[in-house]
Amino acid sequence: MEENNNSTKEVEQKSISNEQKKRNLESTLYSFNRKYPFFGAFLSEISIEHSDTIPTAGLMYDKKTNEFKTIINPLFFDSLDPAVRVGVLYHEVLHFTHGHLLRFGDIQQQESPETVEDKIKIMNDKGLQNIAADIAINQYIPELPEWAMRPEKFKDDKGNPFPKFLTYEQYYSLLKKHKDNKHNKDMFKNQEVRLVDEHEWEQLSEEEKARMLGKAKEVVQRTIDKTSHEFSNAKDHVRGLIEKIDTEIKKLN
Repeated sequence: MEENNNSTKEVEQKSISNEQKKRNLESTLYSFNRKYPFFGAFLSEISIEHSDTIPTAGLMYDKKTNEFKTIINPLFFDSLDPAVRVGVLYHEVLHFTHGHLLRFGDIQQQESPETVEDKIKIMNDKGLQNIAADIAINQYIPELPEWAMRPEKFKDDKGNPFPKFLTYEQYYSLLKKHKDNKHNKDMFKNQEVRLVDEHEWEQLSEEEKARMLGKAKEVVQRTIDKTSHEFSNAKDHVRGLIEKIDTEIKKLN
């Protein structure tokens, strides 16, 4: 598949200056806040850091500092057109507001790895969860490039595209069932679709998960509180996220 030249440009340099990193991020945040003011308020509650330890970008929870972070690879970010950078930030926000960080890993936690084969299976399943999470939210982000994973790009064994507006768990089930058909295998082989970000969400103890849920609720509530005058009707799924967090906390208790 031919690369969309309007979405990315060839990365020839091996590093960029701190000034360029700052300029890229500040201009993107300005555009993001103008286009998505409610989610801009949300994003201001999460720290954003540059790091070359991941190839693209990613949302993470740091259990040592008890905070959520958006990590951006500066070279990857610099290689994107300005509009796509806005889409990448929106992508990270939607992972949070759709509750993916709260649920990621629940599927693989249902089984305890006992052999090397079990561990490989869980790693493969984690990859499918990464893909499923991207499919679930990318359909809401118009700024992302052609190679971003969207439901209509994937097909079931009868040749029908995956339905729109399903949950991450539902897309995971579809991928488990249909990932090995010719269309989907060829699409991955030819790199017609790629992940927008990395999801290295580590396993947490019950105590650590309780702290994460408490922090998540704090972030969401602060966002709603400081935007209540501008957005009297906060995004439904964001308000609903607090209810979901409370439900998860009750399970732990």
